[in-house]
Amino acid sequence: MPSNWRENLLLTDVYIPAEVIPGIRESIPALSIDGYYANWATTKARFNRSLLSILGPILFLPSLVYRLNIKATAWFWWPLAYLLKPTPKPDAESQAKQALCWPWTNPFQKGWIVVSVVLVLLSLILHSIDRESWVAWNKVPAIPLALKVSFAIDWQQIAPWHWAQWVIAASGAIMLALAGNARSHDVNGNWEEYRRSSPHAITWMTLLQRVRALATISLLVMALGALAMQEQFWRAYIAVPEAWIRAMERFYGIKV
Repeated sequence: MPSNWRENLLLTDVYIPAEVIPGIRESIPALSIDGYYANWATTKARFNRSLLSILGPILFLPSLVYRLNIKATAWFWWPLAYLLKPTPKPDAESQAKQALCWPWTNPFQKGWIVVSVVLVLLSLILHSIDRESWVAWNKVPAIPLALKVSFAIDWQQIAPWHWAQWVIAASGAIMLALAGNARSHDVNGNWEEYRRSSPHAITWMTLLQRVRALATISLLVMALGALAMQEQFWRAYIAVPEAWIRAMERFYGIKV
């Protein structure tokens, strides 16, 4: 997606002459930037050339900014870019390797997964776990560590976006583990043996990717909702039912 965005914006669009109204070049060539420049170049009167020089940016700058704005909407979806798989390879074996190894072989993917896991662990330790409960449960040696953590978590403070963050980190960590295992077998020349012993690995990788994508989309939607809740002026222009406002206040725990 980043390379396509740069190509469309910086290579394709810049070579298409801007028009005041799309398609107007056929009927009024002077209202396209190339026709306008031709008129400016052939005008001999100094006043007219100066006038055309002033009017040119006023006429065509909105068109150029509009193009940039259309392409810039891709930046809104930028957090989703890391979820996209690379372009599939031509043969089936290369596709299978790519489908299983891409979270490990892509440095950005690997780094993002590690960062998401670290952030979730820090949030869990600093925000979610009650220290007194943790100290008390940690003294009981017969209880597994996972149960100690679950008993020490203050579940009343867990918000829906925390669940989304946990799902993103957990699914990403499992994807990275699967990809690392597959990559290790591939590098060591045991790919065929790995595919026979793990026939459902690609299915699990695809499922985890979809779960991670849904959790990321949910987190983005909740983030946009939180931004909307911070704006005070929208209530004066948009007729939102009071029940919806109260529900949003309960969901985000804030007062509008």
